[in-house]
Amino acid sequence: MVRQRVWIVIVAALAAVAVVAAVLLWCLPRRGGAVATVYVDGVEVYSVDLAQIDAPYEKVITTPYGNNTLAFEKGRVRVVSADCEGADCVHQGWTSSSGRPLVCLPHRLVVRITDRDDNAVVQ
Repeated sequence: MVRQRVWIVIVAALAAVAVVAAVLLWCLPRRGGAVATVYVDGVEVYSVDLAQIDAPYEKVITTPYGNNTLAFEKGRVRVVSADCEGADCVHQGWTSSSGRPLVCLPHRLVVRITDRDDNAVVQ
């Protein structure tokens, strides 16, 4: 009975360590730096290295379907405003990971985060 409890504690501790390691690997910034690339209808219209941003700024992206204002800060990006109905993209908040691209379907706008070094998707 005692031996079984010891094994349960060991397995639970290893599982907890694995979960913490996975979260840290997911959240820590990559060495190569992240690039935010803005696409409209699948065509790249703007790109910026998020690690190289010294001061926050906003950029208006004009599409044939409407306008989006994007806010850029060191390491992250978000949609500040959009003139589409509902403006769901504004409620997505900040992103710094490719696991959560920003999307405005009415304006056919997508903001993806990629790795600067080899253009591979940052996990």
